[in-house]
Amino acid sequence: MKIEAIVLAAPKLLICNGINLKELETYENLSGPKHFLPVGSSEKLFFKLLVTNNFYNKAAEETNNYAASSERKAVTVDNKRKDTNAEEIQAKFEF
Repeated sequence: MKIEAIVLAAPKLLICNGINLKELETYENLSGPKHFLPVGSSEKLFFKLLVTNNFYNKAAEETNNYAASSERKAVTVDNKRKDTNAEEIQAKFEF
């Protein structure tokens, strides 16, 4: 069954397969991201709001897991390889 939804701007109604499901309320709140950065902040500060230390820790953990898995599959050991850490992953993302 194909469901088609249409939002009519003038009467503010949601029409689904020709049936009026409900009247839409007017949204009056400010939209967009909520943050406390001053106007004119750098892109780097906005990026840091989105990408936290948890991301870098998880990325390092998964990178190390992948490297270990690759070594097991290849049945070789790279004695020069060492595990990465969150700081190294973060350095790759610095701009």
